[in-house]
Amino acid sequence: MKISIRQLEIALAEQCKSSADLRGVLSSATITRIRKGSEVGTKTVGKLSEALNVPVAQLLESEV
Repeated sequence: MKISIRQLEIALAEQCKSSADLRGVLSSATITRIRKGSEVGTKTVGKLSEALNVPVAQLLESEV
């Protein structure tokens, strides 16, 4: 699964957070992989979704 960087940035901005605020939930290496556009596992997407209180689908890149 790929996280949409744009959707991630929107979710962070809506909550006045930065990616540094995610370090309690995800490792720095995982955050870097997400920002580089790498695939991540379902557990990682779930953790991110829960941390930002947004639906999983809102964070994923569209498959068009």
